Amino acid sequence: MSAYALPGPGLVKNPVLPAARGGQDSQYAAGEAQLRADILRRYQDILQQIGYKDESGNYIPGEVETQAKRQEAELTRNQGLAEEEVNKQAQREGTLFSGLRSQNIARAQHPFVQGLADLAADVPKQLQQLYQQGTRTLEDYTIQNNLLLADAAARGAARAAAAAGYGGGGYSGSSGSLAGGGSPDDIAAALAGGYSPVNNPVLVAPSGNPPTYWTPSYRSPEGYNFKTSQLERMG
Repeated sequence: MSAYALPGPGLVKNPVLPAARGGQDSQYAAGEAQLRADILRRYQDILQQIGYKDESGNYIPGEVETQAKRQEAELTRNQGLAEEEVNKQAQREGTLFSGLRSQNIARAQHPFVQGLADLAADVPKQLQQLYQQGTRTLEDYTIQNNLLLADAAARGAARAAAAAGYGGGGYSGSSGSLAGGGSPDDIAAALAGGYSPVNNPVLVAPSGNPPTYWTPSYRSPEGYNFKTSQLERMG
């Protein structure tokens, strides 16, 4: 385990995302597949930077740690070269065993000592940020997939409403309304048990032969239960 590695389990190489919800339409299937691929791509990008544990539990360092080790080695080398140069200069000047040599060594090595201290402080912070980003990336799948499922449910409810004759003439995709009154969102929400503004009327298709009047049905603040409206005939 490296000195820069994160404590704890870290990120796994092959995360397991929740299975896609079955029984949905093709639009959901395509959207979920694209979402899954995007999440895994983003996760793998983070994994390449932060490192991971393989199937055997071995830690594989990422690009951040690998680069930090290179910088650490270079700084350590330059630190030694700085001391060597000061010693050579002191030998030429005959001050090899004086207190001035120690001061000159400390002064010459200071930039490299500071660089090593910065690495020790900054790299773990960078790894921690990447770790949090990786876990949030996996959580994003659930959030975005729920939105896709909600859209699929709304489409299914709208199709069911149109097939059952609600709206009195079918669905107009370009105008976003149902011929005969009532928006598809209103009817879809009613069929799906969803929310909508209080007292927002939904015009539901009457039964009977022939229908001559539409009766609005209103939602209550406690929630709306979709019920068949009563047909009122003129005269």
